[in-house]
Amino acid sequence: MRIFTFILLLIILFFGISFAILNAKVVELNYYFGTVQLPLSLLLGITLIVGAVVGWLVGFVMILKAKAMQRHLRKQLTVAQKGLKNLHQLPLKGK
Repeated sequence: MRIFTFILLLIILFFGISFAILNAKVVELNYYFGTVQLPLSLLLGITLIVGAVVGWLVGFVMILKAKAMQRHLRKQLTVAQKGLKNLHQLPLKGK
């Protein structure tokens, strides 16, 4: 398994280096506070990393919300089960 991981990392590294060589042209990035000149491959890499981090953060927040909802629903279930148990213990009136 380690050799497979190592080979996969080498392939990814090869494609990354070849991508950087093919996209070595310098581009100018204009943003609100100024401008900067970067190689296109570096700019795309930074964009990829920022996008991955933002996606991870959004996913993490969604997981936290889901876990909070799960805790809330478990508490409601416990209360409902206790109420049902109390109803089963009440004697029947009538007949």
